[in-house]
Amino acid sequence: TLDDHSAETELTGHVYGSVEASPGVIHPTYDGWARDTDGSIAEDHLGNDVDGGRAITVFGAVARQTLSSTRTRAATLNYGGEIAENTNGAVAFAALMTQLKPGESATNKPIRSIFQARSISSDWAADMLNLRIGTMVSRSGGFVVAKGITAAHNAGPYTKSDFTNISTYNVMILAIDIAKTIVERYIGEQSAPEIINAMQNELDQGLHFLIQSNLASRVSASIIQTRDQQILGDMDIELDVVPYGEIDNINFRAMLHRD
Repeated sequence: TLDDHSAETELTGHVYGSVEASPGVIHPTYDGWARDTDGSIAEDHLGNDVDGGRAITVFGAVARQTLSSTRTRAATLNYGGEIAENTNGAVAFAALMTQLKPGESATNKPIRSIFQARSISSDWAADMLNLRIGTMVSRSGGFVVAKGITAAHNAGPYTKSDFTNISTYNVMILAIDIAKTIVERYIGEQSAPEIINAMQNELDQGLHFLIQSNLASRVSASIIQTRDQQILGDMDIELDVVPYGEIDNINFRAMLHRD
């Protein structure tokens, strides 16, 4: 089996309630947990409950939308009326998601055909992100996605889940897909040491793609098979992936010096 929700990264040095730790921290009444086949709340290898929101994104922006084809048609017909409509940007954001490469973030990207209807403050945007609602803000690059987040929450004030960001979630899914493609070819083979070693070598080579592509700083796979599992034809594969995080904040310090 492949544990596709074992991605938790410990954070140190963050004080509860700080800007770094507070966004996305779970609310006591939250009930969006992923469930195992027996109905119980799924847990990762650190014992943290798995958030079912990791595979979805909730999005809402104060925006207007018009298509380039609409503008072209309006110009052809010499139409001078309204050609834009109000939108929350969710459908256009979903289209943007389909264009992202693994590890690529939606953060700070504009969305075609979407433009600002009303400006919102950075505090307002931060409050929406804290509620796990993606939105758009005005920056030097134009009207862009504030942050590419999933609907998942951090496990706690000192623990940041890799599944709260679209980019790291996609890297984890890519790692799982690579591993599954490799190991499925070994179904039906004998669980002899030579076969297990060959599987391990293939996993190491295949997953190294993530490092070569600058998607992760470290990645490894461990094949675990007890004597009982060997008799039953069962084995576990644990993936350890450390994806690169996004740049969230850039602090400027300007100093005036004499010659």
